[in-house]
Amino acid sequence: MIQFLYNFRRLALGLVLLASIFSCSDFLERPPEDNYSDNDFYYTNDQVNSRIAPLYYKPWWNMFSTSFWPMTETISGNMFNYTHLSFTQFTVTSSNSMLEDTWGSLYSVITQSNELINNLDDRAGGEVDQETIDIVKGEAYFLRAVAYFYLVRFWEEVPIIENTYDYIYSPQIPKNPKEDVYRFIEMDLAMAIDLLPEKIRGADYASNKRVSVGSAKSILAKVYLSQEKFAEAKNLAAEVINS
Repeated sequence: MIQFLYNFRRLALGLVLLASIFSCSDFLERPPEDNYSDNDFYYTNDQVNSRIAPLYYKPWWNMFSTSFWPMTETISGNMFNYTHLSFTQFTVTSSNSMLEDTWGSLYSVITQSNELINNLDDRAGGEVDQETIDIVKGEAYFLRAVAYFYLVRFWEEVPIIENTYDYIYSPQIPKNPKEDVYRFIEMDLAMAIDLLPEKIRGADYASNKRVSVGSAKSILAKVYLSQEKFAEAKNLAAEVINS
């Protein structure tokens, strides 16, 4: 009798442990309640539009908040600050934190733009208009091009990354010649011009904050100017001015 009770208690304990394992499994696999994942987010036009909004601000912060002025105005002699003497004296080294902040900021823009460019078509739900998808992708192409435009002017030769997932397990990426980077920028801006809407700027300031065809053409004209493609720059700038 004692042996029977002992075996029964062991069996009951085993069943309790087994039940707790399955319960823990269910608990651990619960979806997050305080954020979204890309796989269950792009169901409405508003959700798709809200996904591009942070790309206009947060990823650029580390560059524009402190690094941009020493790397442009100080080093060109337009301003002076004792804190940034290395930029005034042209003694900046690769260990400078402002270079790291700028590099990381711009590749953050590129990474998030890549996510939309490569995956939005597949992840957008059936209720999302194709026009909304096209516009958001056009914005992503535009912002990726602008990020590379800063990179190529700061460093000339930089890695071109079209799909971030390709380098998860092989993060050592070769640099591309500046000519290829400029060609890539031009291709991205051409895609932006095809996808973005025409816009006449007016008093609707909420609408004005997003880029348009004119924005992409303006930046492309500047890209041409940076490469001394003066005829192309003049013609495209004239299109924007006369639009």
